[in-house]
Amino acid sequence: MSHSALQAFLSSAAADGQLRQKLQAAAGVDDIVALASSHGHAFSKATLLKAHAAAISSAPDHRLEAINSWGDALNGGLRRQRPGLRAAVLSGRGTATML
Repeated sequence: MSHSALQAFLSSAAADGQLRQKLQAAAGVDDIVALASSHGHAFSKATLLKAHAAAISSAPDHRLEAINSWGDALNGGLRRQRPGLRAAVLSGRGTATML
């Protein structure tokens, strides 16, 4: 139930187009946790939500408005909008660093 498992899952999704599509299609937190688990990455909803909150806390409204799904926010949308936010999600820190 760690940030390292979340980081490993998002790294896997970045490298695997089919997994990335499934992540972007996720309807909610439960879907993401289940998808990660089915790919061998165990983390809790709390871990995911805390990492996500830290990542988006400094994003301007116009960037947040461009995000359409959890999967998009975690893997695609944040990277397209501001690469450092994806890194913050990956690390679970509020400070963003590039991957």
